[in-house]
Amino acid sequence: MTNVRLYRSIIDMSITKKLAKAKISIAYGQTWTYWPFHSGTLHDNQPHRLWADKFAHKEKIAFEKSKNHFYNEPIILRTNYPAGKHASSHSTRPYLGWKTIKIPHARFAFMRRKY
Repeated sequence: MTNVRLYRSIIDMSITKKLAKAKISIAYGQTWTYWPFHSGTLHDNQPHRLWADKFAHKEKIAFEKSKNHFYNEPIILRTNYPAGKHASSHSTRPYLGWKTIKIPHARFAFMRRKY
């Protein structure tokens, strides 16, 4: 099972003031996870993970088959949601730059904000 090819999901996030919902594909490209983001914060140990297949029909997901990413590789999650030094508290749209965070149980999910 170490050489199982995975899917890379590109997710359009719907940003609101209270909550941003995004679903990413994890191991084997068959299981889904649900990530609640609180506005203005994004940390390596946040958000809390909820396994929720029931949310699968609520999000628009585009899949791109990955040929070189396997189960035993780490995840790199990129988002331009406000994070760390890239965020600006004085801006009405502080979506500046990208922050890379590692998530142990997911595999190669890339999310982006839809303008």
